[in-house]
Formats: sequence, structure tokens, C-alpha cells
Amino acid sequence: MSSKLTPEHEQDIRTRIEATTPGQWMRIGSDVIDTAGFIVGQFDNGENAEFTAHACQDAPALLTEVEQLRARVNELTKQRDELLVEDALAERGPDAPSTFSPQQAEEERDSVYQERAQLLAWLATDLPAVLVPAIDMDEPDWHLLYLDTPAGHLSWHIHPRDVELFDHVEHVDADDPRARWDGHTTAEKYERIRSLLTPTDCPRAGERERAAQSIDAAERGASSAPTADSPAPWLPITSARHQPQTHGNPA
Repeated sequence: MSSKLTPEHEQDIRTRIEATTPGQWMRIGSDVIDTAGFIVGQFDNGENAEFTAHACQDAPALLTEVEQLRARVNELTKQRDELLVEDALAERGPDAPSTFSPQQAEEERDSVYQERAQLLAWLATDLPAVLVPAIDMDEPDWHLLYLDTPAGHLSWHIHPRDVELFDHVEHVDADDPRARWDGHTTAEKYERIRSLLTPTDCPRAGERERAAQSIDAAERGASSAPTADSPAPWLPITSARHQPQTHGNPA
């Protein structure tokens, strides 16, 4: 039997409750009696008798709580759908359609998460990274990506549909020290990312700046171009107009 309480399972429980002897049951020793004093159960120990005596009150109370929580979940789901639509319409602005369903809004949101996963998979090719099962998620197959940067750990949840993008990343167990959350909040994660974009804190950003200055100096024929002792610039993208010219046939 599944551990999840389905509506069908819930109805079966209600049917069994309604079929029992009505009224409050009581435990006397290892026996359980109803309000008329008739024995409804005899047990080998008092603990089983105590559990059974309270079951006829506990089970209906739990079912009532489940019903109230399910109603609350439905209410919150409706509010979430309305917010999804509002956000999607606000994002589209004047181009927003006259009608927009929660499903369309959710699909649009998911497409953003998928694009994020693509970018994270790319970053994980250049930074030390591990992927670990996300034990904090109720749904199965979610994972956590940890990137190790000079500013500290950066982590993101990865949807099951996007896990295959990270086949190049080492998959580790939850107890691996490289997958140990250092307590950073989302705001702190963003602050770490911003610090990595600062030239003084990010060597590559400084190299890109020096490379751009060198190219400008070379184009102007200025004497301020880097000397042989200057550090080699990191050039992630080489413009076509800066490609070396080849004269004659290649050797």
C-alpha cells in the first residue's frame, strides 16, 4: 500500500470508522469497552489496548485535519496560479495576450528555469562542481549543484528534467564534504556573484579589462601597448578584425 493518503484511501478509512461501534471507547486493563460496557476488543498488552481505545477518536480528528489542510492547499494553489498569470502578463507588457492560463504561465516560468540550467551546466565546465541528491525536496530526483568559486560556494536546485545536462559533473553522495552547504542565503549567493564580477576580486575580469586596453592601444599605434613583461591577457572572444593577417600561401 502506498504511504500517500489518496482520496480513495481516505474514503476507505471513513467507511471503516462509520462501521465501528459508536461512542467513545475506554481501556480497562488489556480490554477495550464501548460506552455500554461491552467488550469490543481484548489484547495481549495494555499498549495495544490503549492505542485501539483512542483510535475511534484519533482517526476522525486526523481526517478532519487532512481535509482542512487540503482545502488550504487548494486555496494557495489558486493564489499561486493567479500570481503566475500576473507576473507573466507584467513581463510581456503591452504584448501580453488578452487571455493567459496558469498552465501557460507555468510553462513560461519553467522555460526560464531551463535556460538557467543550461547556463549553470556551462559554468560547471569551468569551475569545480559536484551534483548531489537534494534531500530537502519532497519530490524525487531533484538535485543540488554546488560550484566552488573564489568567493565561496554557490548552489542551485536542479529540476529532474535538467539533470542530464550535468552528466559532465561528478555526482556525489549527500555526505561528500564538497557538497556541504556553508549556510549561505540566496541574498548572500547573489552578493558572492557580484563580488566575482568586480575586477579587483576577479582575476579574469581584470585580464579582460587589460586585454581591451591593449587592443585599443594597438589600434591607435600608441606606445602604451603592453610590453613583453606584461601578463598575457585572457581573451575569451577574438574579434574577426583582430585576427592576424596571413600573406601568401600557408607553409
